[in-house]
Amino acid sequence: MGIKFGPENKPAAKAMKRAFFLQFVGTIFTVYVLAYTINVWRPTVWGVGTDASNFQYAFCAAVFTWIGFYVPTQLGRVSWENRPWKLFFINSAHNFVNLLIISLVLSYWK
Repeated sequence: MGIKFGPENKPAAKAMKRAFFLQFVGTIFTVYVLAYTINVWRPTVWGVGTDASNFQYAFCAAVFTWIGFYVPTQLGRVSWENRPWKLFFINSAHNFVNLLIISLVLSYWK
């Protein structure tokens, strides 16, 4: 992105605390939505069959949440903010791994 970071560009402690808090709140929202989404994939919730493996539900919830919400946001950043495609792939991969880890933890947590 052309931004140089160094000791002279250190953000204020107040700005760092605010950023951490906002990221934490965003992660709590993500966890809540994924917990709900994972259960929606289970046939037993609907009373129509038996459940498959926990990994299958975690993977489906992560993939569809990523494709539906995260990838379009990253595409918008490429198209409207002129961010490089390399950054798109880095951020998208980070988002997917993050969603998959959260989904796996939630699906195996009983």
